[in-house]
Amino acid sequence: MLKALFKKQFLELLYTFTKNRKNSDKRKPSKAGAAGFIVLYLFLFLIFAVMFSMIAASLCPALVEMNLDWLYFAMMGLIAVLLGVFGSVFTTYHTLYCASDNDLLLSMPIPPSKILLVRLTVTAIPGLFFEAMVYIPTVVVYIIHASPSPLALILQILLFFLLALFVTTLTCALGWVVALIAKRVKNKSAVTVVLSLAFLAVYYVVYFQAQKILASVLGNLDRIADVMHSWIYPFYCFGKGAVGEILPFFVFLLFSGALFALLLVILSRTFLRIVTDKSTGTKKVYREKAHKNAGVRRALFSRELKRFVSNANYMLNCGIGTIFFIALPVFLLIKMNDMRAAFTTMPEPLSNWLPAAAAGLICMIASMVYISTPSISLEGRTLWILRSLPVPAWDVLVSKLSLHLVLTEIPALLCAAVTSFVLGFSPAEAFLICAVSVVYICLHASVGLILNLKHPVLSWTSEVVVIKQGMPIMVSMFGGWAVAIAIALLYLPVSSSIPAFVYLAVVLVLLCAGAALSLNWLKKHGTRIFDELT
Repeated sequence: MLKALFKKQFLELLYTFTKNRKNSDKRKPSKAGAAGFIVLYLFLFLIFAVMFSMIAASLCPALVEMNLDWLYFAMMGLIAVLLGVFGSVFTTYHTLYCASDNDLLLSMPIPPSKILLVRLTVTAIPGLFFEAMVYIPTVVVYIIHASPSPLALILQILLFFLLALFVTTLTCALGWVVALIAKRVKNKSAVTVVLSLAFLAVYYVVYFQAQKILASVLGNLDRIADVMHSWIYPFYCFGKGAVGEILPFFVFLLFSGALFALLLVILSRTFLRIVTDKSTGTKKVYREKAHKNAGVRRALFSRELKRFVSNANYMLNCGIGTIFFIALPVFLLIKMNDMRAAFTTMPEPLSNWLPAAAAGLICMIASMVYISTPSISLEGRTLWILRSLPVPAWDVLVSKLSLHLVLTEIPALLCAAVTSFVLGFSPAEAFLICAVSVVYICLHASVGLILNLKHPVLSWTSEVVVIKQGMPIMVSMFGGWAVAIAIALLYLPVSSSIPAFVYLAVVLVLLCAGAALSLNWLKKHGTRIFDELT
């Protein structure tokens, strides 16, 4: 039975790389898609491996010279655990508790403990992948800067798998906590978005403060070693084992094994109850109230907004630029004095170029919002419901454009106004930067909708495909970046002869013409294409 379950689980894992997500009617696996996924994962692994190898190279020589080799492995092992846990905790939650075949398997004469064991084995793979990004560069850098004994190399290989067991234990424990919370939370998408943004914020803070953190670590090695020995003793044993000491290795082995065994006991007693519990958060209580009639466009806009806020993938991938529009003014206001002091010392050609650069930056951030681009494809096989309503196609397209404009233009105007204030632009320049931002967003939203009308994907099996992949998404984002960069760079050669407000006025006229043409195309041809979609 276990053999059959393992075979089924790994075939399912392999199928996620080979299935045709764009069209479920095409049963033949996509070899090109599988190769693309493999190349993408290898590319991501290489990028992170290079980054962590630089961190390891900064720590290893100093620690080896001070005979603190164990501390080097303990610190890098802790980083590997953190990356492995944060990189796979939500995957673990969905794999263990939200798998679509849980009900089918539980209906068979299969003990839940065996289902759980198979699921746990599969959940270890993402953690192993993220851990390897840190651990493999750690060992390679150590071999370059030190001369480890054969016993140390053998123990380092074994510790790689023991650390993966420790990562799996922590990940499954956090997944269990997430499952308990999810049963009591009404809006799971909002929780996912908030946690993802919090993780993104922590990542950027750590990334930009990396040099200070490394300098602080190198300046307090003795204190960190004492903390490791006193408060994080398992990683002290991990580090000692990685340099060839047998007894600490077995201590870490027993600790990891005991922790995993405890997790198995807890999960085996709660797995069946959590999976079969279909309650969702608080109970709804009916309250009688008057219903206000809404117009067609308002009702359609409300429909688009509800779909956006109920889909975490849609919000995170297509609306991330809105977060940057909110974060950038806060950053500029905090650093206002430093910014003004830096820009006042700039030579005249560069200071003249700043308004165009600011307009280009805001347009580039706006290109990261592409809510309208996948909006037609997201209708999927339910498009017939929308088309069956007595609603003009133009009103449907306007509702999709309106959501993009409302969620982008208001934060963009705030960002443009604060940027102009902090950098001391003239009123004419500030007005034109705001106007360019608004018209560019309108052009970007309408062009994205045109691309989706011309290249819709309605028979997808995974909505992530139409949100993250495909020609419309790539053209909308990278094409928008190209236009934004052109807005900034084309003014640089003529910044000493043409005033910035004149250049921005010309850009505004061109963007207005483009937005008018695209909206006219949508009204004349886009509505006809929408009516013919099947």
